[in-house]
Amino acid sequence: AFAFACNSYNQLTVAQSCSIEYVRPAKLGDRLVATAKEQSRGKTTGLYDIEVVRADGKPVVFFRGKSFSTDRALLDETY
Repeated sequence: AFAFACNSYNQLTVAQSCSIEYVRPAKLGDRLVATAKEQSRGKTTGLYDIEVVRADGKPVVFFRGKSFSTDRALLDETY
């Protein structure tokens, strides 16, 4: 979810740092849903919060990632 969120502007972006808080276990067979929210995006860095929840809506993981954007396009747009 973090990679999709920070690369959604078609600018090649890499992870600069992250922290992960595991708040409850997930079990084999659990359906997990990750939601990413862009908190801040500047010229070269961005801050993203990702929440992973089980099907019952209870959170499993909180992830915060900082991204660094390069000056290169992720995908060729000449099609």
